[in-house]
Amino acid sequence: MLDLTPLPGLSATLTARLDNDYYPQSSTGLGLKSNSNVSVGPDIEYQINNGLSVHAYYTYQRIFFDQSSLVTNAGCNGNGTTLTPGPGCLGNGTWTGKTDDSTHTLGVGGDWKPLGDDKLKLSVDYTYDSGNISYTLADGGIFAFPSGGKIGTSTLLIQPLPPVTSTLNSVALKGEYKITENMSLLGVYTFERFNSKDYANNVGATQLSNAVLPGELNANYTVHTLIAELHVRW
Repeated sequence: MLDLTPLPGLSATLTARLDNDYYPQSSTGLGLKSNSNVSVGPDIEYQINNGLSVHAYYTYQRIFFDQSSLVTNAGCNGNGTTLTPGPGCLGNGTWTGKTDDSTHTLGVGGDWKPLGDDKLKLSVDYTYDSGNISYTLADGGIFAFPSGGKIGTSTLLIQPLPPVTSTLNSVALKGEYKITENMSLLGVYTFERFNSKDYANNVGATQLSNAVLPGELNANYTVHTLIAELHVRW
């Protein structure tokens, strides 16, 4: 974390974080092999005067998982490690699953005291979030093999699936008016718009070798919230 105050009334913070987990002890190299989490972004605030301030921030986050496993077949030359029959057992039966998640978050806002004191406070905040989930999974598997107890001849191929993306726009307006020293009136209005694009939605229900598609629609929504409160302190 790095804090700076380059000008009077202007403050900035830069935050960076890295978490990396690695699991080298597995003798077969199977299971979760590694995962990492990276986040970085600045946060800036500027006090224009005693009654007006603005702020902005941005954060980028990336999460990565890497894991491997086996689809065994004890009927292939008796070694239980391959999918295709001999001679040679060309299919190795391994698969790898990887996910690469990333998010971008941007926020701006401001606080204003129009009367120059704490009697009336107004604030506005806007936040934009964008998310992306990328997959790399095995293509093939048990459901792709012939029926009748025979061993399939398809090798497990690794290929990326379409990403799942989403965006969230939210706006918040807040006002607080101090009626007396121990009583204040608070009003809040928020607006949210969420959009999701998932390759598994908006299609007919079906089952693939590595995914179950439920046939649901994308989860898009709009929400308006209005709150009015009376705060009393005894």
